[in-house]
Amino acid sequence: MASENLLMGMVTAAITLSSSAVALYVRLELEKTKSAIITHINTAYVRKETCILRERSMRELLEGHKSDTMLGRKGHGKEETDVV
Repeated sequence: MASENLLMGMVTAAITLSSSAVALYVRLELEKTKSAIITHINTAYVRKETCILRERSMRELLEGHKSDTMLGRKGHGKEETDVV
């Protein structure tokens, strides 16, 4: 009877330890998955403020090129050519 109780106690301890290890493993895997999802969202999608800044910068860049191009032309694109 005493050996059965000892055996039962050892089995219970092993199962408890195993359950704790599985629970810890599941928690760690959930944390990794959560981190991966957050990283994916932060890198895959662009925030509205970032889009506004990019659009503003692109407009300024295009306006700068437009101004440079217009300054370099005679008569704003109506150059005369001599025909020989």
